[in-house]
Amino acid sequence: RRIMINSSAANTALTTPSDLVTPSTPPSGVSARAVENAVYAHLQAMRGLGHTRINTGDVAKALGLPPAVVDGTIASLVKKGVKLV
Repeated sequence: RRIMINSSAANTALTTPSDLVTPSTPPSGVSARAVENAVYAHLQAMRGLGHTRINTGDVAKALGLPPAVVDGTIASLVKKGVKLV
């Protein structure tokens, strides 16, 4: 699944069909808050490098997380104000 970061927005904005987001729990021993912070930081870093599209599978691979966890974390970030475009 691909997400698009709207680089013109003040906040990070992701583009993805919301019906594809499937919440999942992080691996044991890792708090949901730590995963959320890591995913958000990765998205911000990629945005800072000029990327406007990011594959959630790439985020999962970079962080060593299952793709379902990254998808669920993105859903959580959306609820906290990260805007979907």
